[in-house]
Amino acid sequence: MFTRYWRSYPWALQVALFLLMVFIMISLTQAIVLLLPNVTGVPVDQMFNISATTPRRVIDAALLAQLISTVLFFLVPSVLFAYVTHPSPISYLGLRKPGKSIQVLLVIVLIAGFTPLILGLEGLMRRIDLGAAIKARQALSDNIFKAYMDMPGFSYFLFGLLVMAIAPAVSEELLFRGIIMRFAQKRSAGIATPIFVSGLLFALIHADVYGFIPIFVSGVFLGTVYYLTGSLWCSMLAHGLHNGLQITLMYASRNNPALKAVIDGNAVPFYILAPAAIIFAGAYYLLWKNKTPLPANWANDFKDAQKQTNTFSEN
Repeated sequence: MFTRYWRSYPWALQVALFLLMVFIMISLTQAIVLLLPNVTGVPVDQMFNISATTPRRVIDAALLAQLISTVLFFLVPSVLFAYVTHPSPISYLGLRKPGKSIQVLLVIVLIAGFTPLILGLEGLMRRIDLGAAIKARQALSDNIFKAYMDMPGFSYFLFGLLVMAIAPAVSEELLFRGIIMRFAQKRSAGIATPIFVSGLLFALIHADVYGFIPIFVSGVFLGTVYYLTGSLWCSMLAHGLHNGLQITLMYASRNNPALKAVIDGNAVPFYILAPAAIIFAGAYYLLWKNKTPLPANWANDFKDAQKQTNTFSEN
């Protein structure tokens, strides 16, 4: 039997097929979430109307629904699409080791400086008055996040890391940098547009008005990390560390009034921002000096084929 890889289809058809795949997975996600009450005993309406005072079993059910949604919406369609599009789906998604081992260390140091800067930017954005309706919507989102971050024990902390850091880092990077950035590159002469497009869609999908600019900046940063290292593993690492550091700070603030005051006040002190900026600048400079960037033809689906024609693979 012969199978035709989707890489032989026109760009527009590939995009349409991918969007169809995403739509199917969204429908499947909704169906599974509607069935969750049979497992958790928690009605669906309670899962999406939580706060820090919500019973723990309801919060756990909401986190489970969040985990399922993240995996099915971002990860599954990306992996399936890569599998049917290219004979080497791992290569297609950019899942190759970093060009230099030092890049892993530099990404870790980068996040140590980047995270305080982004939190500071988010704090500035929250000072902008965008009207009562948007404030009310943001308050609802904040209540859900506070409920997720209510971690009464270490096991809850680990579950929070899985749902809010590890799963999004893997799943979202596969979609936005692995698939979308690649699609954009096929219609761009340089790397700036793909990084911008993937960052913009990354911010839009989060539907956070006050967080839009910080999330967009984060998306651009993650796209840049992917480009400079040539490895999606590095952008996954950066994404996971960025989210994980915030969750760790939230967990640590339970018994640290000073840290809790900083977090609740949405304001990062200057004595933290200043060294963070220095650390970020230094680490970024070293990463640039040690870059192993994606090659100019990295989005060419046929660059590793012997013949750049419609190919068939015998199974």
